[in-house]
Amino acid sequence: MEAELGPEIAARALDVTDPEAARSALTGVERLDLLALVAGTNVPERRLEQLTPDSWQTLVATNLTGVFTLVSAALPALRAARGLVIIDQFGELF
Repeated sequence: MEAELGPEIAARALDVTDPEAARSALTGVERLDLLALVAGTNVPERRLEQLTPDSWQTLVATNLTGVFTLVSAALPALRAARGLVIIDQFGELF
């Protein structure tokens, strides 16, 4: 994918629910002008009365904690470059 984007743009595929994966994805990144978080999940039983604790945890881990984890890991490089964060969630809670 990186070859298609050019030498100054890097893309990473990772499990956003794994804090170590977020840190690893940013290892060696010195300048970060833009962080685009394009991750999200949904579950079939998404209505509040249908949600199970496991389904809720899946939604929260991906759609909330994943964003927090990635932004936290990227914050030093983003601040240094005065960069931006774009969050594009594909999932909906309800």
